[in-house]
Amino acid sequence: MASASASGLKKSGKLDLALIYSEAPAAACGVFTTNKLAAAPVKVCKENLKARVAQAIVVNSGNANCNTGKKGMDVARKIARYVSELTKLKDTAVLVASTGIIGRQLDFTKVKHSLPGLASALSRDSGNLAARAIMTTDTKPKELMARFNMGGKIITI
Repeated sequence: MASASASGLKKSGKLDLALIYSEAPAAACGVFTTNKLAAAPVKVCKENLKARVAQAIVVNSGNANCNTGKKGMDVARKIARYVSELTKLKDTAVLVASTGIIGRQLDFTKVKHSLPGLASALSRDSGNLAARAIMTTDTKPKELMARFNMGGKIITI
């Protein structure tokens, strides 16, 4: 399930925040940059993925939350924590990602204001909106879905 909104992170007013939610806990792992200037969301995801289970990811565009120091880390953790409260998940089951301008503090107030609406608007039909919300310099949204039978159950990814 997914949802998207224009939280005000992009000056254009376009969609810039997405929440993607799995109805079931998912086995999770990650491959990350080896750059010493890894963004705060990368560091938070590395921490949270130690649990090897994820169920939601919140992604913003327009601000990479990279090279933002302790404050950037605090914001990334607060976003994960707030989404976990809204979705009734463990903090570690929520991942965060950011893309966009480097070196600018991410406005937690704008993100926090939009998150309750995102949580309540989760829908199986909003993947296309989420794909648009995470675009930066992309010219087209990127989406892929797979559906298969596993043990007599239809699995959709």
